[in-house]
Amino acid sequence: MCIRDREGADSGGVRKEFFQLIVRELFDPGYSMFNYSEETRTFWFNPDTFESRLKFELVGLVISLALYNSVILDVHFPRVVYKKLMGLPLGFDDLVDFSPSIAQSLDFILKYEEADLQEILTCTFSVEVDSYGAKRTVELVPGGASIDVTQENKHEYVEKYLDWLFNSSVESFFEAFKKGFYKLYNGEITKNCDPEELQLLICGSPVLDMKELQRVTTYDGGYTKESPTVVSFWMVIHELTAEQQKRFLFFTTGSDRAPVGGLGSMAFHILKKWRRRCPIAHCTYVL
Repeated sequence: MCIRDREGADSGGVRKEFFQLIVRELFDPGYSMFNYSEETRTFWFNPDTFESRLKFELVGLVISLALYNSVILDVHFPRVVYKKLMGLPLGFDDLVDFSPSIAQSLDFILKYEEADLQEILTCTFSVEVDSYGAKRTVELVPGGASIDVTQENKHEYVEKYLDWLFNSSVESFFEAFKKGFYKLYNGEITKNCDPEELQLLICGSPVLDMKELQRVTTYDGGYTKESPTVVSFWMVIHELTAEQQKRFLFFTTGSDRAPVGGLGSMAFHILKKWRRRCPIAHCTYVL
């Protein structure tokens, strides 16, 4: 990779910048490939997108390539995505993580035991979808728009709704995404981990323990952990807000998340002098 006709001095920074830029473009709302949930701050496949399945395959491939190159991505998927990648069954608990508001509504239906449920809900085995400003009705079962939800069939209704939401509504796009992801790993990556661990491998942990980072930091070029500059440096780092600490981590490593094992598993060095070069961080390799 060259930047302004100069070879990239890649100590990891150029590679990380490449993945960050391409992921940012692929998840841009302008492409309408994914819907962003303000409630959970996660992305989910847009069932009404006009983009081709090939582009979703590309997204899966890019994510697997980043994983192969140990690059943590700023990708925010709900847990459902990782469970589907691993072929695990989905249930109501996954809906709580996916959309707490929808889970609350369906939970009310399941727990309501009075005989007037049908009159209160006025709900059928169908879903009204807003597709680019136009309303359309999707039936969860054949003739579903004419089948009322009652005490007798409410469990079936919730089951059909979850299947539509997680599977049938996005099936073609998710399968393309999954195909791209497994082009590189061929299923091996998911054999020895659970969905939470796979999520950590791809996008890291949002929990930042700067004391752990300080504990594993090494010093060279005249600096020690007792040096006044170093002591002041860590004092400032610990006083930063959580958001400022994320920005600091991104500046130095190219990611605002901790890898698997936390910040204590990182190699972090503070050098006073290094071959008469300027201080080095992630940004100095990509600008």
